[in-house]
Amino acid sequence: METKTSLSPPLRLRVPEAAARLGIAPRSLATRGWRIKHGIPCVKIGRSVVFDAASLEKWPTKHQERSLRDVEGGER
Repeated sequence: METKTSLSPPLRLRVPEAAARLGIAPRSLATRGWRIKHGIPCVKIGRSVVFDAASLEKWPTKHQERSLRDVEGGER
C-alpha cells in the first residue's frame, strides 16, 4: 500500500513581508549586522535575502526577553 504525502515548498518571504510579520522596520531587517546580532534566520540567494516563514514564526519565542526575576530564580 502506497502512502501519499503532500510536500509543499516552504514559504519564503522577502524583507518587506518578513519585517511586517516581525513588526520591525524593513531597513533594520535588511541590515546584515542587525540580523546577525539578533539571530534572525535567513538565507541569501544571489543578491536577495529571503526568510523561511516557519522559522520566522518560531524566532520571537526563542529570543524573548526574560525579566530579571526570571533570571535570578524568583523574588527575594
